[in-house]
Amino acid sequence: MSNFTLMPCKKCDYNHGRIIPYGHFRSNQITYRISCPRCSYCTKEKETLGEAIKAWNRRADSGDKTDL
Repeated sequence: MSNFTLMPCKKCDYNHGRIIPYGHFRSNQITYRISCPRCSYCTKEKETLGEAIKAWNRRADSGDKTDL
């Protein structure tokens, strides 16, 4: 997923969310989280970058009720 857009942080409206990959030593799996460097809000760990971006960009009024 090379083309993606992160919306501003939904808590503080800062415009530069950071993608944080996590390597899991025992399973050789990488999960992703997106975090705001200003207010420290972040998503839960997701199995793919696309899922993390979707969780970050989700807003309460979007109709998407999936868990962050």
